[in-house]
Amino acid sequence: MIHHLQTSTQGRLPLTAGEIAERQYHEGKMSYIPARRPLTPVEREAREQRARRFAGGKPASEMVIEDRV
Repeated sequence: MIHHLQTSTQGRLPLTAGEIAERQYHEGKMSYIPARRPLTPVEREAREQRARRFAGGKPASEMVIEDRV
């Protein structure tokens, strides 16, 4: 049994990033497999708008300092 386990694990090559993503997708750990393509101008603008919307307020470092005082 030990010999069988050693030979079966030694013969495998490490998984590529794509294989890991596919495995996680099929296991339900990811909702989609990211495409490796540049963002379109519309997608880039939408991402920048979301970043500006959620970036408002004080930085986390300032809030931590205030909580300590």
